[in-house]
Amino acid sequence: MTAGASPRGDRRRRGRASPSGSVARLVRLAAAMVTLFLAAAMVSSPHVAVAASAPSAGDTAFLESLQATARTSAPQLLPLDASTLMRVLRISPRPFSLVVTLLADGCVACDVAAKILVSASKELRASPASARPRTPVIFAGVTVSSADAEFLESTRVTHVPKVYHLSPTVRWPVVMQGGPDDLPSGGGSGLSEAGVRGWLNGRLGTRLSLPRSSYAIPFVSVLKAFVPVAAVAAVAAAVAVGWTGVWRSPWLYFAGLLCVYAFSLAGGHYAWIHGVPWAVVDATGVTRYVADGSRSQYGAEGVATAMGCVLMGGLWVVVHELPAWLGAGGGALSRAASWAAALAIWFGWTALVGLYQGKMPGYLTYTAQ
Repeated sequence: MTAGASPRGDRRRRGRASPSGSVARLVRLAAAMVTLFLAAAMVSSPHVAVAASAPSAGDTAFLESLQATARTSAPQLLPLDASTLMRVLRISPRPFSLVVTLLADGCVACDVAAKILVSASKELRASPASARPRTPVIFAGVTVSSADAEFLESTRVTHVPKVYHLSPTVRWPVVMQGGPDDLPSGGGSGLSEAGVRGWLNGRLGTRLSLPRSSYAIPFVSVLKAFVPVAAVAAVAAAVAVGWTGVWRSPWLYFAGLLCVYAFSLAGGHYAWIHGVPWAVVDATGVTRYVADGSRSQYGAEGVATAMGCVLMGGLWVVVHELPAWLGAGGGALSRAASWAAALAIWFGWTALVGLYQGKMPGYLTYTAQ
């Protein structure tokens, strides 16, 4: 320390940092923060970034054979297994994109989803080149099972059917369930043709036609439409009964009970309470009065089958009581009417069994098992 210098001032000068050292520390701190941010982004991204390299000659030959197989299998989905799909996704970039449908054996909803994708693939192949995407698209169906543990764990798939669009640069491993390439199933109602086609148009830039949505004709609304007619008929019947004195006959009350029975047999009370439609107009504009499947029924179908059963039962009554009604002199007429009633019953029974067999193949068919 020189003469006249203050010890406190000297300590203040030694504790003062140089500007160049502070800037260097700030630069190192910023670089560390950027490195941590990039590492966190790579971990959280559903598509793990992997340095892309040109496919080898073997990989190129494999992809070319896959494209050739897809062309020969069209318009059906290209059948793949989980291991083959994983091998395809490990090659990037690819000369095509993939629309993958995950399926399972014995899954009815998977069969429906496959039909929807096959229909979209067929229309896309038949469309002009200007309406198709620039990058070729392969529609594939991948059947998975519990044996594909690695695939299911990596993709986080929990249920099928599921549909994904994987671009040429998507690499394995990839998160499918809930990822950016996942087609939402629209809740518990499954995949709809309109939903799948609209999603494909958005992902591929195509112009696939969108079918009209089907809509149901409410059961109660149909009943309300017949209220004026039923009211006029009831008033006319009441006047006729009071005028003729038929109200004393037990057949009148039997007819009333039979109407209530027919309404119940048709499932009218169930349809009213649970909102079962009278009929359904499908996407093509066709009104369907008979529901598909053995455990479903529309209101019109129930009314028709109930009236058929009641009619056949009434014809049996006619066959039994007609001789007594006609008396001894009506033998020939009684026999002719009985044969006509029996023939009508046979036709009615055949139509009823045919309806059930159409809804459930194998109905009334028994095997030794």
